[in-house]
Amino acid sequence: MQPQRAIRFLLTLAGCALLSACATPSPVAGSFRAVTPRQAQHSSAYDHLKVRWGGVLIGTEPKTHRTCFTVMALPLNHQGWPQSENGQANEGRFIACASGFYDPQQYRAGRKITFIGTITGHDTRKIGGYDYVYPVVHATTVHLWPKRSKAPQVIYMNGFWGPYMPCGPWPAWGC
Repeated sequence: MQPQRAIRFLLTLAGCALLSACATPSPVAGSFRAVTPRQAQHSSAYDHLKVRWGGVLIGTEPKTHRTCFTVMALPLNHQGWPQSENGQANEGRFIACASGFYDPQQYRAGRKITFIGTITGHDTRKIGGYDYVYPVVHATTVHLWPKRSKAPQVIYMNGFWGPYMPCGPWPAWGC
């Protein structure tokens, strides 16, 4: 009876190791103070506060020793993924600047991105004829999210894969 118990323990341990190897945490996961760019837009009370903000890139502007990103802020899920793109969900705009060069071709408008950094002040820029006040973040972490495929959701009903396996027999094919 003892050898069977040892084998069962080793198999359980190996299974846990395999499952934990697949779980990669987001580089921008964590808990942060719930302050939106819209709230920080006209108040210096939030200056020097560490935040995690993200959304959809509007523009990328490389400068001498840093790159600044203009972003339409969106609510983030617990892993930091920008969640919605409808006009109701936007949380204002912000500028995030990070040290180094980030290629505008890779960091192009429309891509989802998340930053961790500190609010350092405000910058006023024109949107059309309107003066818009942007909160500015000095970003220490920049995470460009991978593009999600626009493949249609296919549900296999042949009994082998079950009714809930989209995009083929292997989830790694990605939807």
